[in-house]
Amino acid sequence: MNIFFKELKSHRKSLIIWSVALVLYVAMAMVKYDATVSVGDSMTALIETMPKVFQSMLGLGFFDLNTPIGFFAATFTYLMLLGAIHGSMLGANILSAEERDKTSEFLMVKPVTRNMVVLSKMCASLVNIVIFNLVVTIASVVIVNGYGTGGETFTNDILALMLGFFVIELIFFIIGFFLSTVLRRSRFAPSLVTSILLITFLLSVLADMFDAVKWFKYFSPFSYFDPKMLLGFVEPNLVQIGLGILSIIILGSLSFFFYNKRDLEI
Repeated sequence: MNIFFKELKSHRKSLIIWSVALVLYVAMAMVKYDATVSVGDSMTALIETMPKVFQSMLGLGFFDLNTPIGFFAATFTYLMLLGAIHGSMLGANILSAEERDKTSEFLMVKPVTRNMVVLSKMCASLVNIVIFNLVVTIASVVIVNGYGTGGETFTNDILALMLGFFVIELIFFIIGFFLSTVLRRSRFAPSLVTSILLITFLLSVLADMFDAVKWFKYFSPFSYFDPKMLLGFVEPNLVQIGLGILSIIILGSLSFFFYNKRDLEI
């Protein structure tokens, strides 16, 4: 239990920084929406003239940018990317920090099993992620609904999007966490999970741009919880959703196994 509270305390500052950063992202995105609406249909016409490649890269071309929820959804892919970065860095560092800071030996002489160490750090990370998601979700609901007219609200749509945000963050958290248990030098876990994150994000963009590589979407968690699917514009792919949830369960279970087997750097 001491490990649990220690991790919560040690990651408190980064949690605040990340939360503030993403709230500011949402606020600035909606300020841009206000500017876009003032331009009128000319912005929509401009986007329609863009090649599909650029529309996919920028997350445009599908949603109605003249509505608050449409604009929020169009920019949501990059909000999701930031959330995935937060989760991956938390997962990759929360275990490897012990070896990086040369505190593994001190931790291992305490009357706790390795399983308890993993469980405590996982639980602390989950609390961190839940708090982070609650802050971003509440801020998004307040900010986006603030641009509604005539009492119009978008709470249900925002909650649907933020559910995908939460699962994506969990997936990349567990990938980072797993890598820190399986790599011989766990300090390489942050750079490796960052590479995986960027590659899978690129795969999702390519799958959206080119029909010939639609199958890339099965290798990218970002495609599993696409904003278009979360808002009900396209049918959910149960195989992809199942892969996402299964990856969390399998990698989480394997993390316990490999951490018990690894030789810690002292």
